[in-house]
Order: sequence, then C-alpha cells, then structure tokens
Amino acid sequence: MRLEASRRYKHFWIVRLERITTRTEAERFRRRELLIPKRALKKLPPNNYYIFDLIGCQVLNISGSEIGTVTNVLETSGGALLQVKSSRREVLIPMVEGIVRIDADARVIFVNPPEGLLKVNL
Repeated sequence: MRLEASRRYKHFWIVRLERITTRTEAERFRRRELLIPKRALKKLPPNNYYIFDLIGCQVLNISGSEIGTVTNVLETSGGALLQVKSSRREVLIPMVEGIVRIDADARVIFVNPPEGLLKVNL
C-alpha cells in the first residue's frame, strides 16, 4: 500500500493509506506496525538516529568496561532512554549530551554515567 499522508499525534502516528477510504476499514490497522524500506527513509541531521539503528549497539562505560547491549529506546516526556541489557541486569540510560556518545558506524555507544546512575538501575 502507498502512504498518502501522515502526522504525529502525541506518541503515535496517524497515517492515511491508499485504498483505505473509511474509518471502519482503517480500524483494522489500528496499533499495527508500518514497515517501509530503509532506502525510503530520509537522511537524518547529525547526532540524530533512527531507533532501529541503535538497537543491538554495544554499550561501554567511558573506561571501556561493558555495560550491555541496547534492546530498546524508550521515548518519555523527559526525553529518550536507552534500555540496556547485560547478562545480570537491565539499566535505563538517558540519551543526554555529556552522558552518551554514539559511534553509529562502529555500533558502539559510550556512556559517561553520573555517579550512582548504574546502581540505581540494578
């Protein structure tokens, strides 16, 4: 199907698809994922990333010790959080300049956590 129009509403997207002409027809697609080819995505400005590009990235402390792997990116009213899972725990790390540095080409995220951040998330 072809996407005819879209707009963001709160934490969701409202889309209009070709051949879907009534609200009843559209309800069948409610809360479904919309997949598009990666080549159709627009290039993002520097220091902006698609969530799927961050999932699976290795997360390291700036000292070089491994924290875990990104399993999700949670969008909250306070900003985005990296959901990072290791073999022993899960931590939430705010995606804030000064705390997180992303090397997307190497698929590595370096974290300079404030005192106690990693302990709070145990």
